[in-house]
Amino acid sequence: LAIIITIISIYIYNNKLDVESNIPTINILLNNVTLDELKYGSKENKYDNNTIIINDNNKKIKSKVQIKGRGNTTWTWPKKPYQISFEEKTNVLDLGENKKWVLLANFIDESLLRNHMAFYLANQFEMNYVKLGRNISLYINNEYQGIYYIVPKISIGKNSVDLHEEDSIIVEIDNTGYFSEEYYTSKYYKDNYIIKDVKNKNKKEEAINNFTDKYNNLEYNIKEKKWEEIKKYIDVESFAKYYIISKLTSNGDAYRSSFYMYMDGANDVIHAGPVWDFDLAFNNSGSSKLENVEITHHYDDRALNCINDEKFNKSASIITELYEIDEFKNLVKEIYLLHSNNLIDSFKKELNNNYNLLKEDANNNNKKWNYKYNYENYIEEIRNSFINKNNSFKEIL
Repeated sequence: LAIIITIISIYIYNNKLDVESNIPTINILLNNVTLDELKYGSKENKYDNNTIIINDNNKKIKSKVQIKGRGNTTWTWPKKPYQISFEEKTNVLDLGENKKWVLLANFIDESLLRNHMAFYLANQFEMNYVKLGRNISLYINNEYQGIYYIVPKISIGKNSVDLHEEDSIIVEIDNTGYFSEEYYTSKYYKDNYIIKDVKNKNKKEEAINNFTDKYNNLEYNIKEKKWEEIKKYIDVESFAKYYIISKLTSNGDAYRSSFYMYMDGANDVIHAGPVWDFDLAFNNSGSSKLENVEITHHYDDRALNCINDEKFNKSASIITELYEIDEFKNLVKEIYLLHSNNLIDSFKKELNNNYNLLKEDANNNNKKWNYKYNYENYIEEIRNSFINKNNSFKEIL
């Protein structure tokens, strides 16, 4: 009898929606698909006509959404990330109007705040188009899934990357091979990039060719260390800021994957950003959560072949080689010093505010996903990592 009561108690705990919460709740009621089919099927499967209910301080949105899986490595883990698409642009939790939204699971980030704090830093350095999201408690079919981070999907649009020319483009450098999309390879450093969005799909080939020509010219001039020529092809300040954010966050994925760039048509230069994917940042190896994790989804054959391809599993060379150029190194120093006043204090304040907001709800997430330590420990990891990295960064400038 005691065992039965315990099982029932656990079930009620994991499924009830009336738990007191300091953060908004999102409940997605699936249509004609089970939760297991959603979680363990292909991430590319799109499921339409689901109902989403968003509650935030008694403000309620109820709408229809499409839902699908997302991510590459992150899709293999038990706590799945998702993409939801509304039928029309929707203002979710006062984050602005967008049609497509990402629900980041942050499974191997026990702090649940690494992405948020990295985005916060990028905004402190005035990087373009970096959107802050919000942490929410996610339920699917009334079943508690834990704390997720909802943020607009990186795409061309007014509330994401606001580009205007018909041949504008967003690309992602990914040298890990953990993807199945069609990719292109640069001429000199053999960087592999995926096309993430083009404003006018009828202009896709033109947009790709424009970006490819400019990127190849950039690589050539970086190899030759021709600074005046380099400035013709890129927004050098955006690349310097990307370098700074990557260093301050100790981002293990920097230059390897999720390295986004955009170009607003053929007459524009290439811009670095928006920054993305920081669940391994702030010295998070992820090892504590990956021990004994059962892989619940496997890459397709194309991705598996990519993993073993010598063109992959390397870092993009353009950032590291840019830093060997004195003019770029001086620009990094200038931008850092311009924005570094009270940087540690403001970072600590933002981190502490989010900790106070999340700490009670984080206990529910910890229980759901069997995290080892108190939530305070994970916050301390971020704080110490940033302070140490910021201090060491100042010393080498």
